[in-house]
Amino acid sequence: MHFYFYFFRYIFSAKTRQKLLFIAVVGLFISTFSLVILQGIMGGLQNGLIERSKKTLGRGHIDLALEKSTQKISEIETKLKNKGITYSREYEIELMVNHGSRVNPVILHGVDFEHLTPRFLENKDLSGVVLGSDLATNLNSYFDSKLTFISPAHIDYLINPIPRSVSEIITDFYVSDLSEIDSVHAWTRLSLIQNLIRKRLVNKLIFYSEEDLELAVEALGIEQVTTWEQQNKSLVWALNLETNVMLFLFIGMSLLVAICITSGFMIFFDKIKTDLISYWVMGKSQKDIYRMSYIFTHIVSLVFCSLGILVGLLVLELLNSNNLNLMPDFFVERRIPVKISPFKVLLAFIIPYSISVLFSYFSFSSFKKDTGSFIKLLRQAS
Repeated sequence: MHFYFYFFRYIFSAKTRQKLLFIAVVGLFISTFSLVILQGIMGGLQNGLIERSKKTLGRGHIDLALEKSTQKISEIETKLKNKGITYSREYEIELMVNHGSRVNPVILHGVDFEHLTPRFLENKDLSGVVLGSDLATNLNSYFDSKLTFISPAHIDYLINPIPRSVSEIITDFYVSDLSEIDSVHAWTRLSLIQNLIRKRLVNKLIFYSEEDLELAVEALGIEQVTTWEQQNKSLVWALNLETNVMLFLFIGMSLLVAICITSGFMIFFDKIKTDLISYWVMGKSQKDIYRMSYIFTHIVSLVFCSLGILVGLLVLELLNSNNLNLMPDFFVERRIPVKISPFKVLLAFIIPYSISVLFSYFSFSSFKKDTGSFIKLLRQAS
């Protein structure tokens, strides 16, 4: 312990301290701290986007359109009810919606409000159509506007084939803060769509709770249940790519710190050769001195990486608990969101630590090779 404390003091307080190594270990601290902060805030932003989407579209669903038999559909619902699983029943259909001279595609959800009302619609007026906010803007519509929903897939023959249509007024609007939802989705009662298609059917059972989704997968198998991640593969891939690119760029920047570490330790070991020889004179073997010197490089990396992790987590906790309103007005998040998992904390530690240890080993190996025998060094000094 005296050996390690002596050289720690040498780095920071000795008159002949090596400033490049001091800069390197501070850079190691900043690297770890920055990676924790970056992952925490990026994780919070990505999690906010995913949770807003899951709140509206559900965490998973069963596509009943794949089931040809009504008896099979009935068996599925019976299994879910026996397990005490809550779910929403709906018929989802792609239509064209017309208001005045404007026409837009729309995904209309006919929800069985008598079975279970999704939480995000609980405070909405469900007597008509609840329209996504961006879709309402595109149609130049407002409260009590009359919309006509047209289904090209369902044709009536009156002299010429005519697409079926149904009209309903707007009774409310919904804002999810996700343009891909607000610009194309609308919700209404199930009976309106059943009147349009002239069949008493539902084609989706949606799970809004993570626990219900897990129970459904357990009861029916993963083949029948489609999760949000499976439904949004491109978005999940894009978010993972964003994270991986960020880590790749960070590793590239950490290599600059590693160059400082290599140069710093090479100069540091060259300066402490005399001190190491003094330990050898007092009875320590050269092999033990080399071993302790190499362990010392690990301890330096471990201490400053751990310090960066602790300070980073403290800053994230302060951001998360104080609700600081630092974001511009056009941001959905009114405060900086924070979400970090133990795996990401471990990653923030391992990346700088591994780079530091790797380049420290290079420095130490070079020092060990150049030093040779302590007896030879003593003869040269004398």
